[in-house]
Amino acid sequence: MVQASQYRLALFHGSLQVKKLIAALVLGAGLTGCSLVPLAETPRDAELKTFPVAPDSAGLYIFRNDAVGALVRVEVKLNGEPLGRTATQTYLYRQLAPGKHKIESVSENDETLEIDAKAGTLVFVRQDLTLGTYPMFPATRLQQVSEEEGKKGVLESRLVKQR
Repeated sequence: MVQASQYRLALFHGSLQVKKLIAALVLGAGLTGCSLVPLAETPRDAELKTFPVAPDSAGLYIFRNDAVGALVRVEVKLNGEPLGRTATQTYLYRQLAPGKHKIESVSENDETLEIDAKAGTLVFVRQDLTLGTYPMFPATRLQQVSEEEGKKGVLESRLVKQR
């Protein structure tokens, strides 16, 4: 009888240790999400957060401000060419020629979004991650959002240093 209660106590103590470890990893992931990708200089980040737009081109902001997949970097391509990688609370920016463009998010699944950029406008795309088949490879989703939602998401994020 004593051995069974000691065994249950050991299991309970062990499960508490595991829970503490998981909590520490989750907290650490949330605090270090931005450091998983190289960040741009602060002045450039601040400049882009004024949301400038040239009359003959469009501005594209791709942001990720979710908490899912905090330890995961996700590759983003623009018209088939690598644009950069996102992490939690980061965004990518590119000035575009007017016209149709293809954005790809490469993760457990490859998500594609076509946009039609108009001269003198800003385009905002939110990249969401959801739990995938494997915990370290979440599924990804791209969605064009309103200017209001996009600006809010960008202001909550940091600019990634781009290629």
